[in-house]
Amino acid sequence: MQKIKVIEVSGEPFDMGRQIGVKARNYIRAGAGFYKKHWRALSGFSWEGSKRILKPSFALLKKFIPRTEQELLGMAAGSGVDFGDLLAINFLESLEAPRRKRKQREKCTS
Repeated sequence: MQKIKVIEVSGEPFDMGRQIGVKARNYIRAGAGFYKKHWRALSGFSWEGSKRILKPSFALLKKFIPRTEQELLGMAAGSGVDFGDLLAINFLESLEAPRRKRKQREKCTS
């Protein structure tokens, strides 16, 4: 049986994200590596193409859910994973519409 790692953090969103980034650095880096490696199979798009498609959504994050943006900025700072990469991974479901006919669907767990 595998144990679930619990990470306790506190503070403002950026500080909490940074703490998560530091404490889960290896997991975040491994996860980002996995998604980049398998991105086309998961999304149907190239990695860089997806980042271009999703760019307008990134601006909406800051406007409508700034605390989430700050947490992700902190996670990027703490883990050393590029902020744009974390955003693309978290926005994967935004690419769902063009993939509706495909049976495999990845779902966000964040």
